[in-house]
This record gives sequence, C-alpha cells and structure tokens, in this order.
Amino acid sequence: GVGKTSTAECIALHMKKPLHSLTSGNLGVEPDEVEENLQKHFYLAAKWDCILLLDEADVFLQQRHQSQLKINAIVSVFLRQLEYYTGILFLTTNRVGDIDRAFKSRIHVTLEYKPLDRNTTLEIYRLRIKRVRAKYAARNRKLKIKEEEIIEWAKKHYKKSKLERRQWNGRQIFNAFQTAVALA
Repeated sequence: GVGKTSTAECIALHMKKPLHSLTSGNLGVEPDEVEENLQKHFYLAAKWDCILLLDEADVFLQQRHQSQLKINAIVSVFLRQLEYYTGILFLTTNRVGDIDRAFKSRIHVTLEYKPLDRNTTLEIYRLRIKRVRAKYAARNRKLKIKEEEIIEWAKKHYKKSKLERRQWNGRQIFNAFQTAVALA
C-alpha cells in the first residue's frame, strides 16, 4: 500500500536477482511446520541466489509473552533460522511497535513508510494511467482515459479522505484502477 513490497521488488530488479515472495501463510501455523518450511525456503533462496521477501511477517516478529506458548515457539523458531540465513531477506509488517526486541540485533536495516502525501498519491495515479495506456497500446486496443478528470478527482478525494483520516494507499489505488478498467 505504501511501498514495502515494491521496495523489495525494486531492489531485486536493481540487483538483477529473482525475488522469492512468501507470506506467513506459506510457512504454516505449527512451530515444527514453520521451521521445516523456513529451512526449505532459505535453502532455495540461497540456491537460486535470489532475494527473499516475507510479506506480512507480523506473526514471526511479534513480542513474546508468557501466556502465548505457541506464538513464542514460532518466534523462537524464526529467530533461530534467521541466525543462519546469509542472504538478503525483506520482512514487511504494519505492526512496528510490536516487534520482539531480540530482532533488533538481527535486522540490519529498517525502513519506515509514512502514509502517502498528496504529491505521492497523485504520482501513483499518473503512473497507473501510464501503465494502463501502455498495456492497451501493446495490445493495439483503444481505451479513452480522461486523465485530467481523474487527477482532479484524485485531488478532491485525497483532501476529503485526509480530513477523515481514511487516505487510500497504493494498493487501494491500484484496485480502483483495476475495477475501472474492468468496467470500461
């Protein structure tokens, strides 16, 4: 929504390496299952010389509490596996304040993504318009896009949604474009 996943994609592109993308759902819910799957994906990422992205890694990064034995076991498994991984790993989360302090020494770089400002929001709209045009041009198909009207609407929508503290993120803008194109 604000560029976390896109950052990993851009770094992989810049480094000319494939991106291997996972979510916590790909790794399982039982500690043994998580450990086995982490080992497998860390091995594959090293073998393929790729960048690994663990999207929505909240469950693996969260603070441990005495009353949550299963979660504690999963976090411990993840910490142990992370110790031995030597490749580039991106972890995305929306819960920065809930990260277990044991990760502080294991994470080399952290990036904070603030909500989109007006200029960035409008730039995303322009980029989406450009990509839709290119997609249709590549297929020799015509699609009339009223760019000025879309940008004016985006300005008004941004102003209104900011007042309501309900600003759209990049993913929501993308989804709106997908829907509009499907209906066109």
